[in-house]
Amino acid sequence: MDDLEVRCTDDPNRALNEADAYLRRNPVEHNTVLSLLHERRRSAGPGRYWTVIDGGRVVGVAVQAPVGMPIQLTAMPSEAARALATTIPGDLPLPGVIGPAGTAAVCAGTCSELRSERVQVSSGQRLYRLAEPVPCTGVPGTLRQARQGDRDLLVPWMREFVAETDAPTPAEPDELFARFLAVDSLYVWEDDGVVSMARATPASAGVSRIGYVFTPSGLRGCGYASACVGVLSQHLRDTAGLDCVLYTELANRTSNRLYRRLGYRAVAEVLGYEFAPVEEAC
Repeated sequence: MDDLEVRCTDDPNRALNEADAYLRRNPVEHNTVLSLLHERRRSAGPGRYWTVIDGGRVVGVAVQAPVGMPIQLTAMPSEAARALATTIPGDLPLPGVIGPAGTAAVCAGTCSELRSERVQVSSGQRLYRLAEPVPCTGVPGTLRQARQGDRDLLVPWMREFVAETDAPTPAEPDELFARFLAVDSLYVWEDDGVVSMARATPASAGVSRIGYVFTPSGLRGCGYASACVGVLSQHLRDTAGLDCVLYTELANRTSNRLYRRLGYRAVAEVLGYEFAPVEEAC
């Protein structure tokens, strides 16, 4: 890779124009980056976008949206990940990087050296794709889209979800609820009242990512989350022909088993790294 070029822009339209064809070639593994770019194009919020080009051909993409979030990476060759890291300004607030295990490790290691900051693994996740749906039966209730009247219940649930998963979030839960409702992407499972929730991102290149899966502690163990995700996945597949993907924490044996039972199959391992000034390590 003797002709590497890293282009950076704050315009998601420019980044999409450069990288859309590359991202669409592998829409399952590229879904997070692709959907973030589409979301920023819709919302016009601030962000930074990097495209790594080798001899005129895109070989990697990175997104920080909004500014202040960890940088999301696609898989890319090690040389490309190092080149990307060298172009990130040393004074740019950089809480971390997230991406396919090999790429994230190279990018995080290079950033750590260049910025003289301590780096450590902050999360380990697995990307799953729905391969062979398994009907979810035996759980009472029905799926429906969330509505404005669910706000007082679901916003605190989102807050609990963030606290339990320690997931980086681009906005406060009340703002996220409004965003999700605006694009009809939030769903609930109802069994004599709302008992579980899940979100499905708007489709990007035929793929929707399911997340924010949450059941309050007093209602767990009844199969509500499994039913919510299973029926939602089947709905997206049957009505819109979408591929469904989701992430699990590697350490959460329950969720990994649950999604495999629903027909999801592992695609890739994803690692998150976080940075901190060296003096804070003492």
